[in-house]
Amino acid sequence: MFRATETFIHSRVNALRLRCGRTARRGEAHEPRRFRMEATTYQEVQGLSRMTVGELRDKYVEVFGEETRSYHKEFLRKRIAWRIQALAEGDL
Repeated sequence: MFRATETFIHSRVNALRLRCGRTARRGEAHEPRRFRMEATTYQEVQGLSRMTVGELRDKYVEVFGEETRSYHKEFLRKRIAWRIQALAEGDL
């Protein structure tokens, strides 16, 4: 039974890889990502992890132009990082 489940999981993973354009199989290396963030943007995003919740809330207002109701540090950090990257590199 374990073998059948393992085979099923591997077949689903391979199907998802093909759908996403990734063709590397087990034991093969993926191509490295070629996108590099600008140094100033990278430093600003890295600095977010050292901020307190209060500082992140202030930064949120600065970046988004509106207050947030959230006090969840990781949520704020990820949202602000996304916005900084979107403003610097262009949105989707």
